[in-house]
Amino acid sequence: MDEQLNWSDHIISFKSKIAPSLYAINAAKTCLAKRCLSMLYNSLILPYLSYVILLWGSTSMSTLSPLCAMQKKAVRITTHSKRNTNTDQLFASTKLLKLNYIYNFYLGMYMYCQIIKLLPISIISNITRNEDVHHYETRNRYLIHYTHIRTAQVSKIYYHTCPQFWNSLLKDIQSKFKIFLISKY
Repeated sequence: MDEQLNWSDHIISFKSKIAPSLYAINAAKTCLAKRCLSMLYNSLILPYLSYVILLWGSTSMSTLSPLCAMQKKAVRITTHSKRNTNTDQLFASTKLLKLNYIYNFYLGMYMYCQIIKLLPISIISNITRNEDVHHYETRNRYLIHYTHIRTAQVSKIYYHTCPQFWNSLLKDIQSKFKIFLISKY
């Protein structure tokens, strides 16, 4: 992040780290199967895309577009597709998440870990539900309470977007995070 609270330098740094990995995957595509190329994507590119994504993932799409383009290029390479192939079907067939979905996934995981207090004490914020703020019955009384922020820059910070994102999820989707955590550990 630079002095103007912009993540463009960080994104440029990621681009320079992902480019050699793209070259390696592209060089290996003639001798490896799609499954092996997908494993290379998961080990060489995905860590850069998900590294502290809660901090930089909410930046503008114009700043994120170089990373999105590199991710699409990687998916085209791993599926042996042409350069102009639409990537929506490729992401669906390979079961890979686009960059904005990776960000949403980590928002959900962070919020779930907040709710069940799996995070270290220094990170856990005091989560209150709407029913703790006001003591009358409303249809949203069980949702996480969040304060409205006036500035756009602060409203993109993950500890403000997490409760909003969590409240927008359906109950059955919220329970899937528990299943994922159990299977992960």
